[in-house]
Amino acid sequence: MVISGPSNRERRTVKRILMMTLLLGLMSPAACESLWPGQETPANEIKLAGHINATETDLAFQVPGRIEAISPEAGEEVKAGQVVAKLDDQVFRHEVDAAQGAWDEADATPGPKKLKDAGLRQAKAALELARLRLSYATLISPVGGLVLARSANPGELAAVGTTIITLGDLDHVWFEGYLPERDLGKVSYGQKAAITIDGTPGKEYSGAISFISPKAEFTPKTVETYRERVTMVYRVRIKVPNPQRVLKVGMPAEAVISLAKP
Repeated sequence: MVISGPSNRERRTVKRILMMTLLLGLMSPAACESLWPGQETPANEIKLAGHINATETDLAFQVPGRIEAISPEAGEEVKAGQVVAKLDDQVFRHEVDAAQGAWDEADATPGPKKLKDAGLRQAKAALELARLRLSYATLISPVGGLVLARSANPGELAAVGTTIITLGDLDHVWFEGYLPERDLGKVSYGQKAAITIDGTPGKEYSGAISFISPKAEFTPKTVETYRERVTMVYRVRIKVPNPQRVLKVGMPAEAVISLAKP
């Protein structure tokens, strides 16, 4: 039996494979990524996937009670200083009346001046506390914003500190994403970026980097990157003007950070 060696064609094929393997081994990871469909990123920009976020304010009562009224619905606008909810304040009014009666009695009771003054001070403090608790039965928003969520209804019991309404400032939003450690030295505060969302294909929203986390963290499981998944990342925020309120909280988005040309 005669065993022949590899043909010339087979030799050339093996040689090409070896050359390609060597070439890929010498190339940087970023350069290799550009060979694969869907992963191509120009050298003068960084692509990030993330979501839109905004400053949220949780409104809650400072005293417990049964909700008598709550006005705004989700999606409605609230102004700073607006009354958004009220508790049944009958108990608090009784407290004020009782404290006022105690102060009147202390004022009318004869006795040594020193003791009387001490009694009046104590009665006054109790009266002021009762009036303060009564004022807490009315929930007033300290800021303006859009109602993102309403988690209570009239007739329900409200506990101290339990969120009743969540407001969001949609006029000033930001993109939040995670920057691979290898790209950290390429970005800085104020650097320009373009934000895109699926809802308005082809439209870009201009922004600038407003925050770069000083602390590295492991890549969150929910993060999708355009490059090979990395181990350590830095959270970044890109501030985006949103006068038309097209960008919503939680909306998936993509950011392209422009880099200076080498």
